[in-house]
Amino acid sequence: MAHYAEINENNKVINIIKIDDELLVGDNGQEYMNNVLGVPGTFIKTSYNTFQGKHKYGGTPFRGNFAMIGGYYDAERDVFLAKQPYPSWILNESTYQWEPPIPMPEVQSEITETPTGIAGQSLVTIRGYKWNENIQDWEVTYTKRLIQNPLD
Repeated sequence: MAHYAEINENNKVINIIKIDDELLVGDNGQEYMNNVLGVPGTFIKTSYNTFQGKHKYGGTPFRGNFAMIGGYYDAERDVFLAKQPYPSWILNESTYQWEPPIPMPEVQSEITETPTGIAGQSLVTIRGYKWNENIQDWEVTYTKRLIQNPLD
């Protein structure tokens, strides 16, 4: 199967389609969609096996990343990119991934378990980090989850 990303006039990926290889002669997905099926639009081939500038099976990476709906096609670099998560994040030209200007601190496994007073339940607090664009740095976050513990 060949995969093609349909892009709009702003190069935003709006759809991903699969076309059976037997229906194509070479890489003519654009021609097939427009002329055979009569579907207007711009269709660009994408590789299901390419992510972060590498091919999953060691082959030749194709267009940086597999296209994703909501992402973009960068015609200048001839790659598919995810939507930039924050204006301050910078494109890594090797992996074609957006990276923060300050690396995320190492997550120290900090999990606190608190009994709830109900048999088989505990409240777990997990420490993590979230990017804050206003201060251009990482903030510590705490997520609470109710978990079920097996009763003996």
